[in-house]
Amino acid sequence: MKKLFTLIAYFLILNSNAQILESYPATSGIFQSSNFINLNNQMYYFARNSSYQWSLYSTDGTAGGNMVIKNFGVQLANIIPQDIDGKFNDYKIVFNGKLYFSMLGNLWQSDGTTSGTTILTTSIASPKFYKLFNGRLYFTAYSVTGGTEVWSTDGTSAGTIILKDIYPGTNPSVPYDPHFTVFNNKLFFVANDGTTGFELWSSDGTNAGTLLFKNIRVTESESSVYNQGGFFNITSYSSNPFVVCNNRMYFMANSDFTNQYGSGFYLFQTDGTSVGTNYVNVPIVVNSAGGVNFLFGVNGITSDNDNLIVSGTSLVPAAGGGGGVTSAPGIFKIDNSYVLTKISTLAVYSCDAGSGADTEQLSMKFYNGEYYFIATGPVSGSTQELWKLNPSTNVTTQISAPATPSYILFNTNNGYSRLLLSQVWDGKLYFVKADSVNGAIFSTTGTL
Repeated sequence: MKKLFTLIAYFLILNSNAQILESYPATSGIFQSSNFINLNNQMYYFARNSSYQWSLYSTDGTAGGNMVIKNFGVQLANIIPQDIDGKFNDYKIVFNGKLYFSMLGNLWQSDGTTSGTTILTTSIASPKFYKLFNGRLYFTAYSVTGGTEVWSTDGTSAGTIILKDIYPGTNPSVPYDPHFTVFNNKLFFVANDGTTGFELWSSDGTNAGTLLFKNIRVTESESSVYNQGGFFNITSYSSNPFVVCNNRMYFMANSDFTNQYGSGFYLFQTDGTSVGTNYVNVPIVVNSAGGVNFLFGVNGITSDNDNLIVSGTSLVPAAGGGGGVTSAPGIFKIDNSYVLTKISTLAVYSCDAGSGADTEQLSMKFYNGEYYFIATGPVSGSTQELWKLNPSTNVTTQISAPATPSYILFNTNNGYSRLLLSQVWDGKLYFVKADSVNGAIFSTTGTL
């Protein structure tokens, strides 16, 4: 029963706009439970009572194990922060045996007791995008003197410090998701110094060791720094994750070269050095026009077992030159020799670019040795069906095949549309199948 409660809690926090979860076992007067996280064999979550007062709760999954840890004493519709795309995980994390979370604009910490649930510091506001690196907790936060910058903490108020004022003064260097990624003993992230625009930075955890890693887009005028640089299109870059695979880090960026074929985001890779940072399939001449082959418009990227699986569109200069290109969507594999190979012509379903999709929503789900994803089905109008890909044989198989059009894993109210709404549990892949109002939990063993 405890496992079932944990599973349902996991799904319904992610689909919280569609359903309300009461705390098991139907605790009277507790509503809108969400933001679940495990700490010391207890599940912690936030919920409100019938008077709309919000509290931090914990449960061990038993009838008598549900308790209030901290009553915040406020009556608002929702004090639980989330991004416009419904992301909750940016606002909570477990660090050094304590729960850290964003609440009412402050950074809180909790050891699981009422007296031990306190505001860590009042010198910063709006903390989010938590990441562990070299024994410290990193995040973005706002201060009166520095604007929104990268901060870190050792868990004490005195040890909560700004990493570096990257954009001098009160201008924000990281107003959006910085994509904190640990790679080659450094913390990589996207930031804007006011000169180069939004570019790739790295840090060893010190002020002096926090440097511009690579200025990917350099030839254009960057006077309007809020929409310039290698990551200037915030919607595009923020909807694709940074993935580490085969001792390389992969990410999407918009470089100078894209001016030849139109503005757009291409798949990049880095070995941890500036000179070793370039396109996947770094320009290879494929015809007399002197063109190159790129992977463009990536809308899904994941890794497992020395393979990087990517869904997107390949761009190849049209025969005869003239500046035209031919494009073809599909699924691609990058193996440990860094060779890009197209393995399927399926066009993986993606959100509208304006939906602010969560990075994890764009990842395929790895289950039982195969990758699961959403693509068009054979029934007319059925644009969102469940498929799987065998990475050894490169064979794709449709898992859901309704007689009428279906809309798996999509909710037009909150933009959920990927296998983010899924969890491998008890030998099955569980997922949410949603329409514009409600969602329901389904499971599959990977067969029709």
